[in-house]
Order: sequence, then C-alpha cells, then structure tokens
Amino acid sequence: MNSARKKLEKTSVDSRITYLYIGILFFFVVLSIFVSIHHEPWADEANPWLMAKGASVSELFTTYLHSEGHPALWYLVLKVFQWFGLKYNYFFIIPIIFSTLGVAIFLFQSNFKMYLKILFPFTYFIFYQYTIVARGYCLILLLLSLLAWIYPKRKEKCLTFSILLILLLSLESYTYLLSGSLFLLYLYDYYQLKKEGKKNKKYRNCLILLFFSFLLTAIYVFPSSTYSLPHQGSLYSLSDSFFTSFHSNRVIKYFSTIFLLFLFYFIYQKQGTKRQKIEVLFFLLPIIAFFLLKYHNLWHLGIILEVFLFCLWIHHFENSKVLNIVLLVTFLIQISWSISSTHYDIKNNYSSGKEVANFIKRYDYQNMDIYGMSYYDVVVNPYFSKNIYKNWEPKYSFFYLDYKNRFYHQKIDENFIKKEKPDMIVNSTITKLLDSNQFESNDYHKYVFKGFTYIENQKYENQEIVVYVRKEKDIKKSWNPPKK
Repeated sequence: MNSARKKLEKTSVDSRITYLYIGILFFFVVLSIFVSIHHEPWADEANPWLMAKGASVSELFTTYLHSEGHPALWYLVLKVFQWFGLKYNYFFIIPIIFSTLGVAIFLFQSNFKMYLKILFPFTYFIFYQYTIVARGYCLILLLLSLLAWIYPKRKEKCLTFSILLILLLSLESYTYLLSGSLFLLYLYDYYQLKKEGKKNKKYRNCLILLFFSFLLTAIYVFPSSTYSLPHQGSLYSLSDSFFTSFHSNRVIKYFSTIFLLFLFYFIYQKQGTKRQKIEVLFFLLPIIAFFLLKYHNLWHLGIILEVFLFCLWIHHFENSKVLNIVLLVTFLIQISWSISSTHYDIKNNYSSGKEVANFIKRYDYQNMDIYGMSYYDVVVNPYFSKNIYKNWEPKYSFFYLDYKNRFYHQKIDENFIKKEKPDMIVNSTITKLLDSNQFESNDYHKYVFKGFTYIENQKYENQEIVVYVRKEKDIKKSWNPPKK
C-alpha cells in the first residue's frame, strides 16, 4: 500500500516537473520571438544568408568557405530554409527552432538541478547571443545535448554518434576542435575493444567515415593564400565565458580565472576517474588554447561554458554543491546581461541595415548607381531581391570576405567619387574607408543612420552607416526614420 502510494506521489511530482519544463520552453519561445522581431541583423548575420542565397553548394565548398573561417553546415541550413521560401524578414525563426530543441533536450534529459535548468535557457549566450543574434552558434547546444544524451551508448549507436560528430565538426572552427577530441577518444575505445577481441566492423567503418569528414572539412575551410586572421587571444577567456564581463577589471578576471581552474581541478580530482580527467582536458584545452593563442571574439566565449556543461553532463558531476553555487551565480549574472541586451535591442538599432534599406527604397534605386564602401554595408542587401551595389560582384548579392586583396568589389575613394559621380554612396563608418567628417561635397546630401552592436551590458561596435545622395537625384532633403 505504501509502495503504491509513493509511486503515485512520484508520478504526480514528475508530472508537475514536466509541466513546469513545458512552461519554461513555451516562455523561451515566446520571449525569443518577441525580442527577435525587434532585432536588426548585423553584417555577420547578413553575410551567411546572402552567401547561401547567391552561391551554389559547389561554389561554397570550392571557393567561398576558404575565406570565411567557418565550415559549411550553417550555410547549408540557411540554403535549405531558403529553398522552402523563407524570407529574410523571418530569418530569426531558424535560430529559435534550433535553440528551442537544444533547450528541450537539456531540460528533459540532463540531470542538473531544477533551478539551474530553469535559469539556463535565459542566460546571455544561450538566449541572446545564440538565439536572438542569428548565427550558426544556435546549433551548438542542440548538438552537444544530443551527444551527451547518446554518449553512454556511443559504442552501440556508433553510426548516430558519428553523424552527430560530423555535424559538430561542420559547424564552427571551435566545434571542429571538440569533435577532433571526441574522435581521438572514440578511436582509443575502438582499439581497446580490438585488444579484447571484440571486432566491430560497423564501428570501424564509422571511424573511417569520420576521418575523411575531418580531412574534407580541413581542405575546403583551409584559408586561401590571401586570407589573414588577426591575432586576438585573451588570457581571461575562461573567466569571461562564465561571469566576468569583457570590460571588467583585469585583476578581478585574473583571480576569477584562477578560482575556476582550482574549482575544476578540485571536482575532477575528488570525483573523477582517470578517463574522465583525460576527457575534460581533451575537450576544453584545445578550445581554450585556440582562444588564447590565435583568435576569439566576445560572442565565442559561451562555447567554453557549453563544453564545460557537456563534460559535467556526461560525467554525472551535476550535483557538486560548490559547483552548483558557481553555476547559479554565473547564470544569474548572465541573465542580467540578457535583460540589458534585450532592453537595448528593443529600444535601439542593433544594426542600421534595415533602416538604410527602407531609406533607399524611397528612391528609384533600380535605375541608380549605388556604391557600397565596405563589408559592413552587406547589411542592406538582404532586404532587396538582388545586389544593389554597382561596384560589387554583379553575379552575387553578397560580399566576398577576404582580408587582403581578393574582395569581389571595386574599391573606391574620393577621387573616384569625383570622377564617376555615383548617385548614392553607402558607407559604414566602422571601416573608415570614407571618413564622413572629411568627405564634404556640395554635390551630395548626407544622411546618418545609427546602430551599435551590444555585448553583455555595454555598446561594443559602432554600426553607423552614412548614405550620400547626389542632390539632383535626391527626392527629399531630410529623412525621419520611423520610431522602433
């Protein structure tokens, strides 16, 4: 009788928890849609959309991805949605779909404390940077959650596990490194089975498939001879991926980093097996080393946190009291960043691309010579059916991003402008190719469109665009943009 009663009570509690998680998921979707409607995509969101739209699959692999620094998965995902007719104005639907799936698996399949599960979907990187800002990072949580879910049965379900690894290595440079670590451990498991006399032909074939996937990805992503990636490492990437903001005091970051390293060491030294210690080092060190020695930007920092949570998930270390306090503090701080970023995005232009596009549409732009000055002007093109810039590659509606001399556009300066007399010039002030303060001409009216990317709780990069319109082509001498 007592046993049946306890079983009934447990079923009732489980049902309430399930309804709670469904409610959290629903709130996540509704909030994401509401904020995304107010978000204006910036250049790094617009460029992949236009590449997927303008380039064929073969051109992506043979030409353009050499200069992007990203493998093909995100571009192929965008191309699939475009084939189904998705318009740029609804671009935000794509990251919301993938983030929601990742959050759902995290809620229903992980063993983290309930309060951490409830808070995690609304942390800064998961909610804002990887859902509202529409980039390929929205797939990381989903793939890591699926891998963590299947990890205990990876040997039996080797094909499924291998497919997930192929997707992960095809997403970002950082996830390529993580996939490489998983592959090496997977290869070690295979040799251990072979030593025990347990031959598995399917397992072997999956390893061969993975090897060639790594090789092919390295070949088509390998930078072209003209590509130059600036060194942008950071000593504090570990601290900043958790709870210190990019503008925090360096001393605070330094001690925070040391604290986190000691915490991770303490957890794995106390609870971890030899294999688990090797795994956490294999998974985290290559990514942190790449961050430190080569390159990262502020929006990449959430990857370290996601990989660390993946390690805790597969190692069943979710119940460490000290760790849970640290995660609770981390999540609460990051939720404050989400609130700050969301408030800014709703009230202000994250990018000025949409506003500039609406301005240009007031004119007979199809019969005008419009010139774009830099990569950041790409934010305008997605709002038109085809490329509007005369000095960009006419076949495509995107900008070929190569950092030295293989730009698919004709570079212009003040002398060129005076000679050719373009009808309209679109100039992003971030690049300073045409200094708005120095370029003064009696022939043009000047219109300024404000925009700023916003990281955590502070403005980050100026996304202002200045448009010059030749006076005889100008239909109005003023522009009053609609309020957000």
